[in-house]
Amino acid sequence: MIQKETLFIGKSLLILEETDSTNAFLQRILKDNPVEGSVVWAHAQYAGKGQAASHWESEKNKNLTFSILLYPKFLNPSEIFYLNKITSLAIYKTLNVFLPHQKIQIKWPNDLYVNQKKIGGILIENNIDYRLNSSIIGIGLNVNQIQFSQWIDYKTTSLKKITNKEYELTTILQEICYRFEYYYQALKAHYWDSIDREYLQNLMGYQELGTYKVDNQEIQGTIIGVHKDGRLAVQHHQEVKNYFFKEIEFLI
Repeated sequence: MIQKETLFIGKSLLILEETDSTNAFLQRILKDNPVEGSVVWAHAQYAGKGQAASHWESEKNKNLTFSILLYPKFLNPSEIFYLNKITSLAIYKTLNVFLPHQKIQIKWPNDLYVNQKKIGGILIENNIDYRLNSSIIGIGLNVNQIQFSQWIDYKTTSLKKITNKEYELTTILQEICYRFEYYYQALKAHYWDSIDREYLQNLMGYQELGTYKVDNQEIQGTIIGVHKDGRLAVQHHQEVKNYFFKEIEFLI
């Protein structure tokens, strides 16, 4: 595949054999003022982080675990979920390149699914005072790993599990950086309606009746939107309720 050039995302690329997590590594070097678009990629993480302090499992040299540094000071703190949206879209578009005939979906708030199984996740950590000073976009994508821990194997997939092909990690990283830069530039240019529209078009459960768990009870509802601050808008019968992360669970 042809290498895709970027203007700044990934131009500064640091490859580590091993680290605790690429997000944590970037946090430690923020004092050195690395350039926007810097990418840290680790072949192995011994303390990879998922959402809500959960662990991200990744076999050494098999997957992509990396972080992108941004200084998105043009965003208000109340608008930071747009970073989730553009990251999700960048990974979604990349997966479409390599898995053109598969059912790929974005799962709110920060996962990517293929054929109803998780293939990737996003962890965004923001440094905020009265404004958004910096953001670290952590991405984990299952590429060549085919065996996972027993408790997650049945609901986890990878590119190789789907196609039985081995993939060049650098090629996929370049594709993600290229797609991410496109959406980040669109966000800077305030093409927010376009981003919202594309995000919802590829969002799992959008405008479809689904089953969810709220307060340990199963409910039927339809996702009708996602607010700027990340709240998920779900319609139950004639009532619309808005949920933050961890307040509602998808029952897939």
